[in-house]
Amino acid sequence: MVGQLTPGKEVDSRCTRCKRVTGHIIVIMSGATPTRVKCNSCGSEHKYREPVVEKAPTRQRSRAVLVRTADGRKREIRGTTKVPEAEAKPGQRKRRSTAGKKSPRKSADPLIRFAEQCEGKELGRPRLYGVDQVYEIDDLLEHPGLGLGIVTKVRREKVDVLFRSGGEKTLVHAVP
Repeated sequence: MVGQLTPGKEVDSRCTRCKRVTGHIIVIMSGATPTRVKCNSCGSEHKYREPVVEKAPTRQRSRAVLVRTADGRKREIRGTTKVPEAEAKPGQRKRRSTAGKKSPRKSADPLIRFAEQCEGKELGRPRLYGVDQVYEIDDLLEHPGLGLGIVTKVRREKVDVLFRSGGEKTLVHAVP
């Protein structure tokens, strides 16, 4: 026996305030087990909670996919859930992969993105934004609340505008 637990002795417990296992001083005992303890780290007093023994991480199994080959036989593919296009069932849709495609790089800073968008373009005076106006791609506009912006995308009654100060916003415009 290592030592008998008594009030005033130290014991490990899960602290409710620290959210981890720390050293505690036993305040109240109930039989041979502590009932109330005081944390040595934060000083809070709470009910004794057994320290949790962490489990060792388990090895994750690779997933297997059954695929029907062109000659009709089933084949198991391990380690992936992607079905090879050549071995997909005749009526099965092919999955599109975005692994090889690169999306256009977007800078996090709106000012840099605005400068990149305006680079090399002939920009005239900005037009005052209005719902009744019709806009085209690369039009420069001045919004009363958002400031200077450039049109990056035009849809039926909406335009995407990249503003110098506030990033990209979707605005309404008149249908051409």
